Parts: sequence; C-alpha cells; structure tokens
Amino acid sequence: ADRQNRLAQEATSKTQKLAAETAVTEAAKRRAEADRVAAETAAREARANADAQRKLADEAAARARIAVAKPVVVAAAPVAARTAPVRTRVAIAEPTAPPRSRSLAFSGREGMADLDLPVGADVRITEGAVTRSRAELILDGANLDALVGAPIDVMQFGSPVRSVSTYHDARVVGRIVIVVQFIAPATPSIRRTAGGARWHFSGNDMP
Repeated sequence: ADRQNRLAQEATSKTQKLAAETAVTEAAKRRAEADRVAAETAAREARANADAQRKLADEAAARARIAVAKPVVVAAAPVAARTAPVRTRVAIAEPTAPPRSRSLAFSGREGMADLDLPVGADVRITEGAVTRSRAELILDGANLDALVGAPIDVMQFGSPVRSVSTYHDARVVGRIVIVVQFIAPATPSIRRTAGGARWHFSGNDMP
C-alpha cells in the first residue's frame, strides 16, 4: 500500500511538473507572438508616418516652386498717409504705350527683386528716401488710385524685400508713394519699360 501511494504521488508530481512546464511554454509563445505583432504594428505605423511626412514635404516643395515661378499681383486698400524726405533723382521718361492695367506685380529670388509698375509715360517717377531698412518711390500723375493698398508680405520669395505698400500723399494731389521694407540692405534702381516702369532691388552682398 505504501509503495502504491508513493507511485501515485510520483505520478501526480510528474503530471503537475509537466503541466507547469507546458504552461510556461505556452506563456512564452504568447509573449513572443504579442511581441511580434507589436513590432509589425510599430513598423507599419513608422512606414505610414514616413510616407505622410514625405508627401507633405513634396507638397511644400511644389508650392514653393510655384510661388517662386509666378509673380505676385497685388491690389491694395488705402492706408494712412506718411511723410518722408524726397530725393531729386528722376527716371527719364521714354515713349511707352498706355498701360493695360493698374496693379503692381512683384517677383524676386535670392539677392534681387523687381516691382513692375504699369504706369503711363505721363507719370513722373522720383526716388524718395533710401535707408538700410526701406526705400520710397514717388509717382505723380493721373489714374494712379489702383496702385494704392495695404502692405503686402513678399518674404516667401527669398529676396531682400520684406513687404510692399502704397498710399496717397495727403500733401500733394495726384501723388502716390510706394514704400518697400527690406529684410537685408539693398540698392534700388528705376527704369522705364514698355509696360510702364520697373523698380529693381539688388542685395548689397551681391558680387
């Protein structure tokens, strides 16, 4: 009877040990499977995030290329008049055809910028005050109201120009003042064109 009890106890112990080993093995398998699933999920999410970031970068680059390629046409609303000293350098008038429109067109890139003014040959153009941070251009003539407007931010072009604004000079009838704010010092120059006039800006660090 004692021998039978010992055999029964040994059988029970072996059964319990085997059951415990089986449980440990199954738990290890479940953990390994859970780790594998978590790793695959993290990899999929990382790939999805990378694809989304790449798509956003491609879209931003495309918008930047379009912004640089196309001049900005600005039409502005009135702002308060300002006063400033006036220099006496005057652009020489050349015969030009009547302008087709009365809006400003800005274009620029690193180190330089152009502001096209669709004005007629009857408009007198004079360069005003020029400092390291801004420059002024004075226009005297008729039919210039469409040029007047609030400041326009043009920093996206990467040129020396930060913004462009225009306003009526309250002291002189028919006079419009155009003010350009600089990001970095630049040298302005004005010349007549077939469509009106072009105000050009070259960065002072250009060769």
